[in-house]
Amino acid sequence: SKTHTNRSIILNLVQDQLHPLLQQAFEYINSKEEKYLTNKLILDNIYIFGVYNDLLTELKNYRDEHNILMLSDITDMLNNIIGNNHAPFIYEKVGAHFHHFLIDEFQDTSRLQWSNFKPLIENSLAEGNENLIVGDVKQAIYRWRGGDWKILLKDVEEELGDRLVNKKILSNNYRSTKSVVDFNNKIFSKGSQQIEEFFKSSLHEHALKSLNKSKVENYKSIEDKLIANFNLAYQDINQSFIKEGEGHVDVEFIPTDKSSNYWESVEEQFLIKLDQILDQGVQKKDIAILVRSGNEAAKITKLLSEKNKIDKDRYLFVSSSSFKLKDNHY
Repeated sequence: SKTHTNRSIILNLVQDQLHPLLQQAFEYINSKEEKYLTNKLILDNIYIFGVYNDLLTELKNYRDEHNILMLSDITDMLNNIIGNNHAPFIYEKVGAHFHHFLIDEFQDTSRLQWSNFKPLIENSLAEGNENLIVGDVKQAIYRWRGGDWKILLKDVEEELGDRLVNKKILSNNYRSTKSVVDFNNKIFSKGSQQIEEFFKSSLHEHALKSLNKSKVENYKSIEDKLIANFNLAYQDINQSFIKEGEGHVDVEFIPTDKSSNYWESVEEQFLIKLDQILDQGVQKKDIAILVRSGNEAAKITKLLSEKNKIDKDRYLFVSSSSFKLKDNHY
């Protein structure tokens, strides 16, 4: 209390001894936080890692015994052949020579795959040949198997040299009509802004939780790099339509609260929309139904099959299960 006889002694003790110790404790925690979280994550999954490692060992033994090469092994095999060798040596080992390279869906290229192709492309360019790389960083979906969209975003140009790279943005959309193109332009424009704001707020929140000044500065550096890459990826997102026709886009949100049966609502709205399209004279062959999972596809298949029993041939469709006898009702 303010009137305690030893108040000044206690305050001096806190200020001179306890507070520095507390500061050291916070600094130690911040400096070891990454290692602690990493080790905790490893410990939480140590048994899974063990099982996974045993499975990999058994798989390797099986491949060796039966002389089997899996598709996932090819990248490593090529890397062992190519290594840091120059193109002439590589071509001598593979017994062929290629003058031009075309790589599609390049946004899903991994670092190892790029290191395999890079010396061959560099050699082709040095010989005056043309090569083509096609990709869209917004469509990168294979990070889980090593795909790195930053290679397409900037690394190709930096590593090969901007003098040898002629970058072209395909701003014309030849597949979709006006409504679809306009919808996509608005979604990407608005969505990219919201994601950028989310990144900033999340990193800012983490920085505020840290008492380590260097760590706060590190978060700021990460934020600057992340936002710079993000803005670069979404700088040319608007497209122009070429295809004739207005087209149509309709988005409907279905509540997922516990008081409602979500899938029944989905089926009800799905049939309403499908009937509207059919009544407008759209041919069945021009209709595609996309879902998020095989389970949802099975439900839609079952729904349409049951409706076909009532209103024969109105909802004729083809799916992967259409050719299975157990799922064929005709």
